[in-house]
Amino acid sequence: MPIKPEWLIRTVKGTKVGRFRVSDFQASMYNQAVVKSSLIGFLIALAMLAPPIIHFLTGPLGPLVGGFFAGTRAKVTVGKSPIIGIIMALFMVAPITILITFSSLIENLLPKTFQNALVILGLGIILYTLIMGTAGAALGGALIRRKS
Repeated sequence: MPIKPEWLIRTVKGTKVGRFRVSDFQASMYNQAVVKSSLIGFLIALAMLAPPIIHFLTGPLGPLVGGFFAGTRAKVTVGKSPIIGIIMALFMVAPITILITFSSLIENLLPKTFQNALVILGLGIILYTLIMGTAGAALGGALIRRKS
């Protein structure tokens, strides 16, 4: 079967490349940037929990600042900023799960009501990360788009 001319690689956006379009490739690169930016935002949020004593101030602001950096790096629109918040919240599931699993392993030291409260607190932290990460990404994306 001969190669049809429209299957050749061209620089025009939306031109077919085999079975894929150039715009599909660009979309996948954008999605990779969003995931990488969300991971960086999540790591910033965790890092802001690390310093002793001041973590009471920096910890709650962590997802907002992390979302801001992620939104700035990925140059997201306000409509796409919830994607960063959702991905940051999904990344937050891992440490919360480890914490809850660890608390269930040492159940002799912790009462059952404390373990249940830890599960509820973990879900609250995940929801908080989603909301604040989204807000930060919206602010960061709007700021970087305003400058360009």
